[in-house]
Amino acid sequence: MELMKDDVGQISADALTGLEAEAGGDEGDEGVEDTQAAQELMTRRPQVAESRKYRKRAQAAERSLVEVRQQLTDIQKQLDERDQTIREMLTQQTIDEELRRVGALNIEQTRPMVMARLSGGPADVRTIQTTVETVLQAHPQMFRRPPRSSGVMSAKCSDSESRDARIDLAAERARDTGHLHDVLRYQQIKRRVLR
Repeated sequence: MELMKDDVGQISADALTGLEAEAGGDEGDEGVEDTQAAQELMTRRPQVAESRKYRKRAQAAERSLVEVRQQLTDIQKQLDERDQTIREMLTQQTIDEELRRVGALNIEQTRPMVMARLSGGPADVRTIQTTVETVLQAHPQMFRRPPRSSGVMSAKCSDSESRDARIDLAAERARDTGHLHDVLRYQQIKRRVLR
C-alpha cells in the first residue's frame, strides 16, 4: 500500500504497524523500519515549522534593515541640506561684512550682484574680496566715494567741476537704478545748476 506524504504526517506509528500486519507483512524488520521512518517524518514536522519561524524572522530582519538604511539615507540628505544652508549663510555674512568694509550704500541690493558673480563656486574670504572689488569697479554708484584730495584750485574751476561731477553722479545713479527717487533727484540737481 502506497502512502502519500500528507497522509504520513497524520498517521501515527501504531497505525502504520497495524496496516502492514493487515497487508500480510510477515517481515518484522521492514515494519520496524517503516515505523522508524514514520517517526522520523513526524519529528521533522516541528523542524520545518521552526525553520519557517526562523525564515520569517530573517525576512523581518531584512525588511527592518532596509527601513533603517532608508532612514539613514534620509538623515544624511537632511544633514547635507543643513550643511549647504550653513555654508550659504556664512558666505552671505562674509559678503555683508566685506560690503560694509568697502562702503556699500545698499547692502541688500549689492549682495545679489556679488553672489551672482560668485556663481556658487567655493567662496573663501579672498574670493569674496576680489568679487566685491569687481562689483565696486563695475558699479561705483552703489558705493560711497572716497573723499577727494584737496588740491589748490581756483574757486571757479573747482565749483564748475563739482557741479559737473554732481550732475554726472546723479545721472549715472538715476540711469543705473531706475528708481523714481533717483530720477527726481537728478532733475532737481540739473535745475539748480542751470539757474
